[in-house]
Amino acid sequence: MTVKTIVSMDRMQKILEEIRDSLQSKENFSVVVSSETTDWTTVFSPALHLNPQRRYEMALVNLESYNSISNITAANNTFVYSLDGGTSWKKITLPEGSYVISQIDAAIRRRLEANGDWNADK
Repeated sequence: MTVKTIVSMDRMQKILEEIRDSLQSKENFSVVVSSETTDWTTVFSPALHLNPQRRYEMALVNLESYNSISNITAANNTFVYSLDGGTSWKKITLPEGSYVISQIDAAIRRRLEANGDWNADK
């Protein structure tokens, strides 16, 4: 026993149009956003005008984030040291921010030198 489905010509045309629309090449473009802060907004200029009859997708293809997470904060930016076995202590405080190890090292050395406690020649 076979079952026949009857589809009206209007419905068939609509189905074929949906298939055609889904197979058409998609428009694409890239947006590059750059900021020196952790919060940013971008404005599309010219504005994007989307056809309400079509489906759209947006994807984040790549994210490059250099020194974007603050690793020196008020909770860990103070270093104390002693040159006399703990009888007296000196304090170094680094500004909050995002650092790589070499920057932390250089900042601590600068402050040791400023305190007269570092001699690179020794």
